Amino acid sequence: AAGFVLSEYYLRTGKKWLLPEIQEVYDFLVASQYVDLSQLNPESHETHPHAVPKDPLDSHGGWGHNPGFEGYGPISMLTAQGALVFSLMKKCGIEVDRSRHEAAYAFLRRASGENFYVWYEDQAAGPKDWADMGRTGTAAIAFRMSPWKKKHHKYALKHAQLIGEHPESFPDTHGSPIMGMALGALGAFCDPPSFKKLMDANRWWFTLAECSDGSFYYQPNRDNAGYGQDSRISASAAVAFILSLSSRALVVTGKSL
Repeated sequence: AAGFVLSEYYLRTGKKWLLPEIQEVYDFLVASQYVDLSQLNPESHETHPHAVPKDPLDSHGGWGHNPGFEGYGPISMLTAQGALVFSLMKKCGIEVDRSRHEAAYAFLRRASGENFYVWYEDQAAGPKDWADMGRTGTAAIAFRMSPWKKKHHKYALKHAQLIGEHPESFPDTHGSPIMGMALGALGAFCDPPSFKKLMDANRWWFTLAECSDGSFYYQPNRDNAGYGQDSRISASAAVAFILSLSSRALVVTGKSL
């Protein structure tokens, strides 16, 4: 999140003081990305024995809740954000290790099913499975922003189109629903017709969530993270972000550099 905001801010303002801050975030991301079995926390054998990597490529290139491999290890949502932020940082002039960047994209490809639905970890779900689209949307924008355009843009389109095929999943995302909604919509925006399907199918949500003062309120679903003191400000920020996508004011939404 810090890399996303700082990079967009630098690309908008060109303020040089931001570059050391972005570099610091990049260094942390490199240090915390799981790329070698030596990063496996031995305690994982006791706490999450079924998640322990079975071979060198298992979970390779991803990020989890903790640096390296702890607990159940790297997950798709964070890995997609990492791949996206590497692309933004590269546009800022940060020297991004291509092997690290490609490893994150490879993780996302392993996590994608035949229909391009992105599962929780780097193992694909069934060929017709789908559910919450936060991960799929984040993967879409990560592939769309790849510096290796032809190699990855086709994947962005496939992920975005799947969101358009199942727009009913929009308010029912896993873990951090408000984040999933914002990034799911951003991913769908990679394909304008799919974004329109998403918005048209969820007019009811925007209508029911809007408060009399113009703010928006997060309504609980199966995952209630965000349903607390920040439920209104977070939801309002996410809605403002989604409704502003068409202005293309950010690099991730198409702003020219």
